[in-house]
Amino acid sequence: MRQVEWERNTETKKIILIVPKFSNVLLRKHLLPRLNKPHFIIKLDELGSFVWEQCDGKRNAKQIAEAFGNHFGEKVQEPYVRTAKFLHNAP
Repeated sequence: MRQVEWERNTETKKIILIVPKFSNVLLRKHLLPRLNKPHFIIKLDELGSFVWEQCDGKRNAKQIAEAFGNHFGEKVQEPYVRTAKFLHNAP
């Protein structure tokens, strides 16, 4: 399930993640308002954007990996491994 803010770039159709720099409640309360850029902006590529869109809370990792492999075909090697790495590192 997605736990950070995100938006879709209207031109490229790729996903942009907006991740707070701090997860600690006290740091968020006291430091974030003082920072010029309180968030990290992460621009996903075509592959990452596809996987992110599949993470809707209804599909499990296996279903996402299968859809990923079917959608990109030969362009992606080892879709299960790539999906697992993405999900492990996703905010």
